[in-house]
Amino acid sequence: MRCMSVLIGTKIKVAAKTIVPAAAALLAAAGALALAGCDRTERKPIPASQTVQTAPASTAATIGYVYITNNGEGTLSEFSRGADGNLNFLRTAKVGAVNGPTGIAIDPSSRFLYVANEGDGRIYQFRISRDTGELAMIGEGAVDDGSANHPQQIAISPHGDFLYVTNSGKSSEGKNNDGSIAEYAIDRTTGALKPLETFRGGGLEQPLGIAFMPNGKFVYVSDIGAGTIVAFAVESSGKLKLVASTPSLGDKPGRPGLIAVHPSGSFVYTVDRSQGIVVVAKAAEDGKLSVTHTYHVGISTAGPFGIALAAMGPNVFIYTANLVSDTISSFVVQPDKMDLVGECPTGMGNPTGMVADPTGRNLYVVNRDASTVAQFAIAATNGIALIPAASIFTEASSSETSHPLYIATTRWDAPASAAEPPQPQAN
Repeated sequence: MRCMSVLIGTKIKVAAKTIVPAAAALLAAAGALALAGCDRTERKPIPASQTVQTAPASTAATIGYVYITNNGEGTLSEFSRGADGNLNFLRTAKVGAVNGPTGIAIDPSSRFLYVANEGDGRIYQFRISRDTGELAMIGEGAVDDGSANHPQQIAISPHGDFLYVTNSGKSSEGKNNDGSIAEYAIDRTTGALKPLETFRGGGLEQPLGIAFMPNGKFVYVSDIGAGTIVAFAVESSGKLKLVASTPSLGDKPGRPGLIAVHPSGSFVYTVDRSQGIVVVAKAAEDGKLSVTHTYHVGISTAGPFGIALAAMGPNVFIYTANLVSDTISSFVVQPDKMDLVGECPTGMGNPTGMVADPTGRNLYVVNRDASTVAQFAIAATNGIALIPAASIFTEASSSETSHPLYIATTRWDAPASAAEPPQPQAN
């Protein structure tokens, strides 16, 4: 698989501290090499349609916006997203304590944005300007999730009426065994959050990833402390009811990362860092999960953490962000299996958060240590392999303290769905 070996031979491994000039040099070198798409099935590079750029300039019309949390600076980076998929940096916004911003989510109408800050234990809430992408605080700007809770990831119901936050917690002994899930109702006119209650117990230790079933009836949580995937039913009030807890490796607890759900709602996916695998769990009608398959992302020491799903027509693809190997693995989802079809370098940087655009044509990957966001063209090969398209810094200039983690995109350019509920009108 030459696409991967091209960079591994020259890659500079960043350990505890970011070395941004080296990252910039590597990105420039990647552009000079004109990286090709990585197709594992063919085991040869596919000719690239364009080279990797360190700062692509897009003149295409803006059709949406992308936002990235910068954990090391307490900020949120804002980008416009062009019709060609390219990102243009716009500005940064303050979102609480330094060394704090983590999870991020945008509601289904793409009008409201929410950011979790583990440093101050607050959830920051904003209204998105459709014309400029600029953020305006809602109300007082934040709700208190509890300073000892350490909020991580956010999930919003498909109908935009409820929001949930995983809290990793921290006990006095230093063991993360008091995790919880905060529950909020969303005012669909103003976007303001109203606290409901906090779910505790049920075996939760250090909940991390969280995702909704497409019909909104169930929520699934990956617990990195307990090594489980936990299923919850969503009551009409928005409160969560525990359904079942399943060992993330099926027969035993694992070390699950983030989590995703198939568009049909039939399957739930997570990754396991210690095993280097994707875990597939089948969802029953009552929401309970049973692990059916596991698939290696490449080498067993790849360290997958992030996971994203993209749909192009009837085709569904799963992507994993591999922390240790600094790669993205690509899977094609078949009716009864998944095929590993590609593995591409991200440009040196400890990849964490990922998101696909609404049409599934582009995948955006955040590199924590390089402080970059990489764009991959999914459509260039109909999803069978990723084509590196561009990689740019997540701020106006390089920063050694930014540490971007997670990413979200508006979905205004997504095709309208007949099943999508009507949006409320302002009073």
